[in-house]
This record gives sequence, structure tokens and C-alpha cells, in this order.
Amino acid sequence: MVELSRLPSAIKSDKAPSAVHRLPIEILDAVAAQIDDRHDIISFALACRLFRDVVVPRHTKHRLVASSYSDTAYWTTILSRPDLSSATRVAHVRDAPRRGTYPTKAVELQQVAAALRTMPRLKAFAWTPPLSLRGDAERRAGADVWKAVVERGEVRHLAVIQPLNPPGQFPVYVGAIERYPLWSLGGLTSVSLVNVSFLRHQESVAQFARVLENSPGLERLHVVLYDWNFSLSTMLGNARFDHLKALTLELYAEPTRNSEALAALLERTPKLEALEWEHIPLSRPLKEGSLPMLQRLAAADAPALLSPFTTTTSASTPSIIPDTVPEPRALTALGRVELRAGLRTGHWLPPLIDGSVLQRLELGWFDGVTVLADAVQMLPGLKWLRVPSADYVFEWRGVTREAIHMGEWSHVLQRAPQLVVFHGPCLFHDPELHTSGYEDVEERAREIAEGMPNLRRVEHWSLLPNRAVLVGKDGGWREVEVGEREDWIAEEEDWLRLGEEGGADDVDALFRWRTGL
Repeated sequence: MVELSRLPSAIKSDKAPSAVHRLPIEILDAVAAQIDDRHDIISFALACRLFRDVVVPRHTKHRLVASSYSDTAYWTTILSRPDLSSATRVAHVRDAPRRGTYPTKAVELQQVAAALRTMPRLKAFAWTPPLSLRGDAERRAGADVWKAVVERGEVRHLAVIQPLNPPGQFPVYVGAIERYPLWSLGGLTSVSLVNVSFLRHQESVAQFARVLENSPGLERLHVVLYDWNFSLSTMLGNARFDHLKALTLELYAEPTRNSEALAALLERTPKLEALEWEHIPLSRPLKEGSLPMLQRLAAADAPALLSPFTTTTSASTPSIIPDTVPEPRALTALGRVELRAGLRTGHWLPPLIDGSVLQRLELGWFDGVTVLADAVQMLPGLKWLRVPSADYVFEWRGVTREAIHMGEWSHVLQRAPQLVVFHGPCLFHDPELHTSGYEDVEERAREIAEGMPNLRRVEHWSLLPNRAVLVGKDGGWREVEVGEREDWIAEEEDWLRLGEEGGADDVDALFRWRTGL
């Protein structure tokens, strides 16, 4: 039982009696469990002091469940408190620490499956251990985990992330491959697959196509795979992507087999806003009217895909934006751009791109300060700038023709007065001060941050990677761990909050940030 009372500020008269209500704590639990969005549950907790005392420790702690599958004590706790796990929205099953021997995983996986069955409101599921399972018992237990996920019925976000080397082998299912429970998932909003072993086998790829076909409302698709025999057309099947907004494809696969499938995919994504892909070239121009809502683009061939950025670009390279478009595209983000010297001012920016609208720019190469400054000046609304990593102590790591000194950065950044975020790992080390080592890196990043009126975050290289300087609204600054980028086109405007929380590359943070759960 809890007592709910009005706040003192809500009482107009000192003599007015405070309204006291006695409610069973189970009622608060039931109300809090129905709230999906994490921002809403925070607002609920802040509405009353006693709401906060119940909701914050009990519900915010259990809305995200994340642990190794071998942590039996953790999963036992989850099983013992179904009243709290009933509010879980995100479950992340992590890999187990390496052991000297190879014990069976069957019992541990069965416990994970049982715990998942106590989460009726599960919205997002992430699996990061290798999928390699040995023996019928382990295979049945692994399949039971996926069966438990399917049984939840409300899962909308799926992430399966595997190590690249060595790739885990997809288990030979005890029954027929087409009956593996994973293929029964549907109704997904976002899918992230990184080096997953079932995409390395043609038969299981064809089965996974059922998941995409049964998810007509899919909004985000992120696939990373290095397998020369992979077939994109097999994975896509007959799926429609009428609601897809963000697409990331990093596929190192045979281009002839996959380029047409890529073009066909882009032509049936009318709501696509963010596009990033690598390795697979387009074999032909897209049909007129394709990608009408595209706002953010990052691709290895981005210069040629929009219009020639450099004099070496082949005129026969297909364009994803036909020249028949009557007005410039309002792209807000552009990545993998190479700025070469020798071009007339403005020739790096395609005529089909409105520079006054572009807010984010990622560079793959720039020849020097002059060409970079000229490019930045063409983007009056630039708020987010990433320059490639370099280490001028080792000349082979350089990404410009010559080193850039501290004083030269002000020459560039002063031309972008609206800049808020600057990613420039290791470019703040003055190459002339070889005796200083890296001790002054943070100080130099702070100097850059303080020299700009709106700059709030500066990323840099240091002995502890992924460090950044954050400048507060009061002018104070501090260093934080920001994590490596997950994929830049999906980074949201609340980057400052993410930086304070520790970065968006971690799967848990990724789910909290993308799903709002």
C-alpha cells in the first residue's frame, strides 16, 4: 500500500488539508506496465514523488533486461519476479565469457527461453552470442529461445549481431530447416543483422525472406555481411518496403549477382529517407521518380551517384537521382565525399543538391585546408561535420596531402558558425610538437570547442579511444566516452544525450535510442 499526496506547492492554504489516497502498489505496477514509451514513463514518475519512488527503482530497471545467457543467477532472478519482468520491453542476450572447456549450453538456453516467456510485453530482442550450437540438446534449446520470442507476439525490433572472425555456423536444426522458429517472426519495424551465420547458407536465406515478407511495416533495415556467395534477391524475396525509411547495406558479395537486386530494391522504397551502402555498385540508373523522399545518403560512389564531384568520375556511372528532377533535392546529410584540389569553387557539390539545406557532411578525403574551407562555406546551415581519422605522427596514416595545424582549423570552422558537432579524431595533434606526445590532445579539442559560438561536441583521438569534449550550455566543458558510431545516417538529433549516456554503438543503447523503449 502506498500513500499519494499533493505536493506542497499545490496547496493554496496552509490550513487546507492535503488529499491523501491509499492505493495498492499493484495498481501502480499495473499502470506503469502499460506505458510503452520511456519518455512517458519518466513523465509518469515525475508526476508525483511516490510515483517516482515506485516506478523508477521497480520499472525502469526491468524494462531493459541484458545479460549473458550463462548468467544463471540473473535469469533465475528474472524468473522469480514475473511481476516485474511483465513490464520488460527490451531483452538482450549476450555472449558468455570464454571458458577453458566447452560445457553444454542447453540448460542455460532453456533458462533464457523460460525467462523470455515471462515477458508478455517484449518489444525488442537482441542476440549477440555466436549461433554455433553442438548436439541435439543445444540445438533444441537454441530453437526454443526463438520460439519464445515468436510467442511474445509484440516483438517489433530484432538485432542479431555475430563476430566476423570466425563466423559462427548456423545450427543444423533437429527438424526441417523450414520449421525453424526464427522464420515465424513477422510484423517487425526494424531489423539489424551483422555477420549472421544464417545469411551464409542459401537455404536459410530463402527462409529468412519470410520474415521480411511478413513485416510490411518495416521502417529500418541494417545488414552487414562479408560473403561472396550471398544473394540479395533471395533474401528480399517478394517483400514490399512501402514504409522503409532507413536502409544500411554493407555487403561484400559478388556484384554482378546483386547489383540489379539493389537497384530494384531502391526503386520500391518510396518513403526511404536515409540510405547507406558499400561494395555493391549500381548496374543501371534508377527509374524516374525513385527515392522521392531521400534526405541522407552515404555510399562509396556517392560522388558519381549524384553527379560528378571530381574530374576522374566516369560519365557512365549510373545516377540515383535522375536529371529530370525539376528542383534541387533537399538532402540534409551527405557522406563519403572526397574533396579534391584543382576543382573550381562549387564543383564538388552536385547541382541537384541544395547546399543551403545540407546540415551534415562526412568526408572520405580532403586535399587540404583551402578546399575544405571553400566547401564548408557553401553550406551555411552545416551543423554536423566529420573529417576522416588521421595520425600525423605516422605519415602513412594521413588523409590529407599535408598536415593541418591548430591555427588552420579556426580558418575552416569559422566559416560554419552553426556547427554543433565536429568529429575529427586525432586531427588536433600539432605535428610540429613531437615532444608533446598526446598529452595535449584534450586541451586542443577544448580550444576548438570554446572558439565556436554553437559548438557543443568535439570528438578526438586519445590514448583512450572514443573520447569527446562536451561543452555545456553554461560554457563549462567535460570529457566523456561517446562510443564508436553505429551508423551515421541513423544518428538522431538528441546526440548530446546519447553522448552523455555513453554512445550509441552498444546494442542496449541502440535499442533505447531507436525504439524509445
